[in-house]
Amino acid sequence: YEDSEKTFQSILKMVPNDPASLENLLYLATLQGDEPLATRYFKKLQRILNDPNYFPPRAGYFFGRFGYEKEAKEYLTFYEQLAKKEPNRILHNYKAQVYAGQGDKEKVMECIEQGWKARTGILYILTDPQLAPIRKWIRYQQMVAQVQLPERIKGIDYVSLATDIKEAVRVNLKA
Repeated sequence: YEDSEKTFQSILKMVPNDPASLENLLYLATLQGDEPLATRYFKKLQRILNDPNYFPPRAGYFFGRFGYEKEAKEYLTFYEQLAKKEPNRILHNYKAQVYAGQGDKEKVMECIEQGWKARTGILYILTDPQLAPIRKWIRYQQMVAQVQLPERIKGIDYVSLATDIKEAVRVNLKA
């Protein structure tokens, strides 16, 4: 987390109100269980976005993790309504974030199974730290076992996937 946090902090030095950096810092603080810091990032993000009807995607985990039940419900409603307006968008990951924060593993699995069937958000399903508690579930492991990896990487513990933002995601295949 430390390297990611430093990266987003350095972006904020150049672009003080960068919403993406603030949202990611909110998420990192939430993952670390630092509610006061996460709350500061969330409030600053709200001021910058200046739209009470919009919910930043990573805010779902914040609401769920720290028990903001009313906000979590509004967040879920927002993304359910968005899914109705834009039926081609798959928004399962956003809902899964609230449930992951609340520790509701069953609902998290329901959400990510929707994404799995639609073949969207697979990188999120494989790598997001908030899903760590469900990785030991047989149901999760059976779903992930369906990933058909190329023969040449069998027997390798890690795969690095390059992204378009000058980063690589390292996936532990033995987790």
